[in-house]
Amino acid sequence: METESSAKRDGGRPGPTAIQRLRRCAWRTTTTVWRVAVASLLAGAMAAPAWAAQTDITISMDKPPAAPRINGATLIGAIPGSPFLHTISATGQAPLTFAATGLPSGLAIDAGSGTISGTTPAAGSYPIDVTVSNSVGSAGATLTLTAGSTLALTPPMGWNSYDSFYQNVTENDVKAAAQALKTYLQPYGGQADIAQVIRNKIEIKLAPLHRQKSQKSASLVNLH
Repeated sequence: METESSAKRDGGRPGPTAIQRLRRCAWRTTTTVWRVAVASLLAGAMAAPAWAAQTDITISMDKPPAAPRINGATLIGAIPGSPFLHTISATGQAPLTFAATGLPSGLAIDAGSGTISGTTPAAGSYPIDVTVSNSVGSAGATLTLTAGSTLALTPPMGWNSYDSFYQNVTENDVKAAAQALKTYLQPYGGQADIAQVIRNKIEIKLAPLHRQKSQKSASLVNLH
């Protein structure tokens, strides 16, 4: 076995032991591994990013055509026995007249607003044929009411925040926001406005808009 006393370099000085050589080798290996890792990270950071596939959409601010058109969700979920409230989303030259066939017992439609209301029927799937007409023409679609334990069968989308008012939000602020959503978004499928009330849990009356109170200090306003 080689020892420090038996291993001599030229000139008579003692050479490194086997353990010392192993340590030096391990240090060189570790340093090399770190250099390779850093180089790989730098190469990855400097490489061109891999972007997700993009889809271009066009948002039109033009007024809708005069001819009626039905928009929005065609699949609606509700709990049997609960109050039911849904307004058909439609655009077209006013006034619009709405009609529905195949409504289950307990539900009725308001011909002037297109609001279907009443009590949700027993569990099951109910196809409802709806039409909207005006002096220009008419349009039709089939809505499917699914009564059961699953809600939001068409996921709600969009967001309207009170953050610009923060704790100074007033009843009129919330009513104005809800009315804007009703006027500009409901015809295209918008159905609800979330109005959160913070700190003092102010009671906000949103009549004539339908309001459902929540124990978490928020109100769900159906845009009908």
